[in-house]
Amino acid sequence: MGSRSSQPMGLPKKALEFLAANAVKLGYCEHCKRCSGYEQEEIGQTGMCGDVPVFRFKLVNGSFAEEFVQEEVWSSGPMMWFGLKIHGGPDILWGEAEIAESVGFDATLWACPACHLLRQVPALELADAGTPHCPKCEEVEMEPK
Repeated sequence: MGSRSSQPMGLPKKALEFLAANAVKLGYCEHCKRCSGYEQEEIGQTGMCGDVPVFRFKLVNGSFAEEFVQEEVWSSGPMMWFGLKIHGGPDILWGEAEIAESVGFDATLWACPACHLLRQVPALELADAGTPHCPKCEEVEMEPK
């Protein structure tokens, strides 16, 4: 029997670069020559058992940016890619190809017309089950994007 666990894939590189340039830093380690983290607060949890924290980051301009689950694919537990929602600015998202490549299988992007959830659906799942249903809305059929 295999184990199941949450698999957070983190923020895209552009979001990490944005935080490095714009988030309020907690300090600087002289020994490591690196930032010791950002001023942040936990705003929720996600994952299979609520075991993955979701954060809001304070920005140097007084605004904030928040993580959110952009995409979730099931592979022995949820694989979660986080986007960064910048208050007063554009969201920073993973690219569709980046997600498909990191999953390692042929997949297409589907969207729920009701709640707008995006989901990568493996080709094998489409072959077995047909049109996917939204995991949040349950009865609503998703549409290819």
